[in-house]
Amino acid sequence: MKKFDVYFTVLEVEHATVSAENEEEAKNKTWDFVNHLVDEGMLDPVEVMSSSIDIRPVEDRLLEGLE
Repeated sequence: MKKFDVYFTVLEVEHATVSAENEEEAKNKTWDFVNHLVDEGMLDPVEVMSSSIDIRPVEDRLLEGLE
């Protein structure tokens, strides 16, 4: 299981780390969670439609810190 950094931008950038087998699974897990927040009324569906999700392996962030 790999770890992926997830950057979710609605009005501001939110950061989380997701464990998944690959980037596609990380993206699916993230959207499942976002949809749950919409269903619970914690996120506005209109804002979510204009949001973006950027998923990168955690290793990328760790390597950037070494440069």
